[in-house]
Amino acid sequence: MGKKLIGILLGLCLLLPSIAMANGNSLQEKCKGTNMDCYEKRSHHMMDKNWKEEMKKKQQLLLAFVNKYTPEKKKEWEAVIKDRNKLIEKWSSPQYAEKRKQWKKIKMAKIEELHKQYEEGKISKEEFLKKVHSGKEMGQWKIYQEIQTSVKNHDDKKTAQLLNQLLEHYKQKNEMMRAALKS
Repeated sequence: MGKKLIGILLGLCLLLPSIAMANGNSLQEKCKGTNMDCYEKRSHHMMDKNWKEEMKKKQQLLLAFVNKYTPEKKKEWEAVIKDRNKLIEKWSSPQYAEKRKQWKKIKMAKIEELHKQYEEGKISKEEFLKKVHSGKEMGQWKIYQEIQTSVKNHDDKKTAQLLNQLLEHYKQKNEMMRAALKS
């Protein structure tokens, strides 16, 4: 059960923005105008309406980096990205609407509980934000940012290393998404 839940949560992080925008949520309303207003400026979380377009732009940029720094892995990258896009498309289909709804319910309950703990003074604002965004600092977001930094610093060796690390991360996430779709 734990592995399935983790797979669902990790594999679907990209879909939360579209689900949240479609339904809205009470926590967003509670947080507006407060010092907890982490929901206002979320374009970096792909909360805009064109998240698929933004995702494609990032994928194209990654492939440009791959062409420059690890051209020997271009075909592998293209296959992984194609697979990832198919998995996301499948998850977005009406066939998986109930699973998406269940996943969102679990995720929002967790956030509501964390918000309650914050309001009661049991956790700090920093702890709340860290827990709400848990896992992201360890995943593709951090690696992607490190790649951009190493490219700016003209550190070709580090960029190649980070691209290989991100490729492995994408492969693992694809497997988790595939498992979540099967469960």
